[in-house]
Amino acid sequence: YYITGTNRCGEEGPVSDTLCSEDSSFVKIAEIISVSVTNHNQISITWKNNPDFYSATLHIQRKLNCDTCSWEDIAQLKNYASNSFTDEKVYTNETSYCYNIFVTDDCGNTFPPCKEQCSILLEGEQFPYEHRLNWNEYINWDNQVSGYYIERSELTLGMPYSDLYFNNATTFDYTDDNLPLKNGVFHYRIRAEENQGGNNAKSYSNEIELIQKPILFLPNAFSPNEDDLNEVWKAEGAFIKDYKLLLLNRWSQLIFESNSIEDTWNGKYKDVDVPEGVYFYRLRYSGYDLRTVYERLGTITVIR
Repeated sequence: YYITGTNRCGEEGPVSDTLCSEDSSFVKIAEIISVSVTNHNQISITWKNNPDFYSATLHIQRKLNCDTCSWEDIAQLKNYASNSFTDEKVYTNETSYCYNIFVTDDCGNTFPPCKEQCSILLEGEQFPYEHRLNWNEYINWDNQVSGYYIERSELTLGMPYSDLYFNNATTFDYTDDNLPLKNGVFHYRIRAEENQGGNNAKSYSNEIELIQKPILFLPNAFSPNEDDLNEVWKAEGAFIKDYKLLLLNRWSQLIFESNSIEDTWNGKYKDVDVPEGVYFYRLRYSGYDLRTVYERLGTITVIR
């Protein structure tokens, strides 16, 4: 409470000192709705709206997601009308961060911090034909986590994120062994969702990129003799971006060339069967990491 005086001319005087009653602790404890990675390298913290907060100070604290790590104040929000805050001083691909909020009012009352919530850190490894993912558990939703959605984007095909798989709330890893072989760059993120009946909250992890190395096999012989077995010569491979094949006879005459791994050679040159024997090829190809150009020199035997 405070008092002001007004004179007969309607002029208001200065404000008195402030006196708080014993039951002035009307501000409730803050309640975080979600902690979520946004814009690749930021974290958004949202909390429940409370009109009492507009005349109080919100103290946002952060720590690394470990039992021995200590809290630090990162923001003091006075008369703050919004119910969200974006933390830009984070490295979301390196660690998980935990947040809590406590409130102080104008009467000097300090209220206990809310239950902490922590960002999801997604990590992954690339292996031939598969990617192995793991992440940390999301904690302290009132209605608990219903599960984790694994989202994947096939970057080289320009595809947006889509749900790949749903993990239950007790497992925090997934192996993606169903990779499109014509692609090569894959982005992943995790979406945690709260069980129905709470705030219907969601939390997104950081995004990671995994690139498959190119894999290619060329047969060393084939038999274009119209027996419906091995009638064409064709490369087999996956995660190939650029491809250039030249095929020469023993006199270094170019008899076949290709710029696509999908092309096949039927053993003909200018629509005429080539003779049996050994032919020479030169192959250059690369994958989607664009770091290495692979080159092969080899032979192919035509059997009639």
